[in-house]
Amino acid sequence: MLKRFYQNHVLANLTYALVVLLGLFAYQSLAREEFPDVNQNFMSVWIAVPGLSAEDIEQRVTLPFEQLLHARLADVKMISSTTGAGFSATLLRFNSLDRATFEKRGAELRREVQAAYATIFPKEATIYWVWGDTGSVTRSVGTVLVQGGGDPERFKVTIREVKRELERISGIEKLDYFGYSESEIHIAFHPEQLEGLGLSPLDIADTVSVYLRDEAAGPVALGDKEWLVRVVGSSNLPARLAELSIVGAHGVVKLGDIAEIVRGDNNFKPLPRSDGLPTALFSLYKKNAVDAFEVIKQVQHFIDARNAESDRTGVKLLLAEDETIRTRTAIAIMEHKAWWGLLLVLIMTWVFLGSRLAALCTLAVPFALGGTFLMLQAAGMTLNTSVLLGVMIALGMLVDYAVVVVEAIAYRIRQGMAALDAALDALREVGTPVISSFLTTIAAFLPLALLPGFLGGIMRVVPIAVTAALLAALIEALWMLPAHITALGPVLASPSRFQATRTQASRWLQVRYTRLLLSCLRHPGRAFFPALLAFSIAGAALIWGWVIVDFFPKEPTRSFSVLVKFPPGTKSDSTLPVFDEIEARIRTSLTTDELHTIVALPPEELRVYLTPNGRKLPEVLALIEPSLQQIIGPSEVSIDRQSSGGPQGAPIKAKLTGSDFLALRSAAEALQAAISKHPAFSNLHSDYLGGAPQLDLRLNGEAIQRSGVAPETVLRTIKLLVRGEVVSGYREGADSIGVRVMSKVAPFQDLNALLRQTVSRPGGGAVPLVDLVEAERREGPQMIHHYNYRRVITLEANLDAKQMNVRDANDWIAKQWQTLSAAHPEVKLDLTGEIEDIEESLGGLRHLAFLGLGLIFLILGAQYRSYLQPALILLKVPMAFAGIILGLLLSREPVSLYTLYGGVALAGITVNSAILLFSAANDRVESGMSIVHATFYAARRRLIPILITSLATMAGLFPLAVAGDESSSLWRPVATAIVWGLGFSTLLTLFVVPLIYRLAIGWAQKSTGKSA
Repeated sequence: MLKRFYQNHVLANLTYALVVLLGLFAYQSLAREEFPDVNQNFMSVWIAVPGLSAEDIEQRVTLPFEQLLHARLADVKMISSTTGAGFSATLLRFNSLDRATFEKRGAELRREVQAAYATIFPKEATIYWVWGDTGSVTRSVGTVLVQGGGDPERFKVTIREVKRELERISGIEKLDYFGYSESEIHIAFHPEQLEGLGLSPLDIADTVSVYLRDEAAGPVALGDKEWLVRVVGSSNLPARLAELSIVGAHGVVKLGDIAEIVRGDNNFKPLPRSDGLPTALFSLYKKNAVDAFEVIKQVQHFIDARNAESDRTGVKLLLAEDETIRTRTAIAIMEHKAWWGLLLVLIMTWVFLGSRLAALCTLAVPFALGGTFLMLQAAGMTLNTSVLLGVMIALGMLVDYAVVVVEAIAYRIRQGMAALDAALDALREVGTPVISSFLTTIAAFLPLALLPGFLGGIMRVVPIAVTAALLAALIEALWMLPAHITALGPVLASPSRFQATRTQASRWLQVRYTRLLLSCLRHPGRAFFPALLAFSIAGAALIWGWVIVDFFPKEPTRSFSVLVKFPPGTKSDSTLPVFDEIEARIRTSLTTDELHTIVALPPEELRVYLTPNGRKLPEVLALIEPSLQQIIGPSEVSIDRQSSGGPQGAPIKAKLTGSDFLALRSAAEALQAAISKHPAFSNLHSDYLGGAPQLDLRLNGEAIQRSGVAPETVLRTIKLLVRGEVVSGYREGADSIGVRVMSKVAPFQDLNALLRQTVSRPGGGAVPLVDLVEAERREGPQMIHHYNYRRVITLEANLDAKQMNVRDANDWIAKQWQTLSAAHPEVKLDLTGEIEDIEESLGGLRHLAFLGLGLIFLILGAQYRSYLQPALILLKVPMAFAGIILGLLLSREPVSLYTLYGGVALAGITVNSAILLFSAANDRVESGMSIVHATFYAARRRLIPILITSLATMAGLFPLAVAGDESSSLWRPVATAIVWGLGFSTLLTLFVVPLIYRLAIGWAQKSTGKSA
């Protein structure tokens, strides 16, 4: 039955061709993106409460909302909030959840927000959004600018049209928008004019509110019909406003005679600008598993169509940042390295096996890759750099199984056996070791798919891709390859022109190797001493910090932000000259070929977008930063570097939590001073913006009672005099337009001018506001931050990984705080930032490494029916780790979480050669050989297969390991670790492992009197 199966080479060939063709089609159709979707499990809630201070919103919105979430929402890992004048933003991070559970928690959060809106939030509160964000770090595809001039209202209409069109693009999941706020009708009155007419601001506000109100009076029966009676106020609004009649103590006046009626918006801050033009900015995020290239193609097509009408509309669209350029470059580089790796694998197999056997071995590669891409397509995955890394890791291993099988079959054919008999006999010899090697490899790889955190999200597809490729390669090696050889038996039996030379070279290599091996077997110290020396150097490199540690190496993007802080109380309009100066200095430092565009987002940020070609971002920042620090006016200027490939934000975040702001400020200043003395930290800054000048007015009950003015009148008059009051609204198409009644006097020259404003009495006359309130001038917080339900001030800093890694930096900060904490007993330090993801990833890698080693031990124990031999084979794992450290030390690549990930995966690769060696030695011991002879002949027999499989795996990753381009910086350390680790462990396999086998198995036989 088995013979008939292997003789049916037609079935094998057709299956092979089908898988390769379907795999090729799958590869072409896979959606492209730089990284796979990373489930961050974030949700954000933004509540707008116009007119309220940060302290008021903290008490009335933020605190009760946080208490509600704490009591009713499960699986919350962290809750952080930022409260400012007019808004409250809450960010929640959930524990690692599957998508279904996360969506369930999102639905629960939305219900709680609606409940809070109905029962807790002030009536003027508006829910701007409740957003669940599972992967915005890896889904960002670009930034679109809308530049315009002329009529602001027409520009706003265009912006809304652009927003709706972008949202209709099928691959877009969400937009982040910066720019014009919602439009309003501003009714601006002169308080002195109202006082002369016997009117109060409330007369205008109440009259406008009533006239513009839409009310349903209810049904009325007329005969046998029923009519619905409505009071319609908002129709044809702009044309009627100026004609509204305002009734006062001295008669009736038209609204247009006592107030200016103009269009405006509800944002009183300066608008974004680029190239001197008003600008709206859209950050685009794609849906999961959607082709980023296709999304940006649709976006560019939309931009081109809009810009074709720019002469008529006066509006121009610009793709300020195309993140798919980096994605396209990264994928192209990985594909290029994969092709070079494949070529080196072919050369390596040709050198050792010849063109015929090498061709048979490399047939495994197209079949395995085709099967991999078919599986990825069926699972709904994308083609990204992580997938290609998995392909490159597997590339050399794809021929390993084929090399072992084909070498064993070819050996028997040359001994005179028929092709079919040689194939079956070879499979009986190497089939079990090959399957065992496959199982041990996936035992190390596949558990890594369970790795939590950011690293797990980025790398989860790697073990899946490797496992799929190796499974396909195993099927090809154990079924299709013997079937091919059975059909080509006579051809393989005849030697090629170079076969004699290759045979002589192999014998020469075996002779030299066996002489060295005999020397090691006779004098164990000659083998153990170099190994111990290498282990000692590797250990010293780790202990004394000779190896750079950078847990999350990141690839810089082609954009950055300049963050600007001004002294408390600085007017927003006065910040514009500073932004102009910053922009001018940046433009002076860069060439026109390097700079794409600059967008000013006053009063806090300026974004700079660079072209794809130009100097590297670190060079650009080193040129710009000193110039920006010389600018006069801001209290602080810092640069936020944008990057990809790791958690976003500063690597160092020290959070000081407490309840008293003065204590928090004092502690933050002390810790900031301590951190600033260490040269490893840079761009150190605090999120505390400083106290904003604040005027607190308290109603004087006795004075108000004597004046005869209602307290509500005083309160509403103050609001109308300062920012105004939205009294009504109407709709223009799909847009909501508010109507705001406000004073024309503001801004006031001083606070006394505000307090001299009057409040109208019901019977006529007026009383100064200063007589009705108690005024207190003080500083109030501009922003109030909470972290896990407590007030917090956060210190952020960048870190020079060459001087200190993130874990050591956090430990150093913790020690500094120990010396400072006695002076600040009410304040606690909480270290967050990258360290959270690092600790989560390190813990996961540690557990999964033990799981993988346990599974390998289980598989080998079942194969050898021994406790000793699996333990001996697993000694290769520390050998490989020593090789990794030595390789990183020589190559000056950093130890990162990605490197450690590669090291854990290497555990499954490095034991394969030892399995081949032990299996061959055991067969010879069972046939009656002594331990010494069995060890010697097994090592000589397995020399060539071990060299081929190890060198082929190293060759597949070698182009990536030596890549010098910036786009390879994330994955290059992984390739370097595997190449060096596998190379070092292979040397030890050839010389130390046979010695360990002879000593350990010999000792076991003497102790038990039987084979171990």
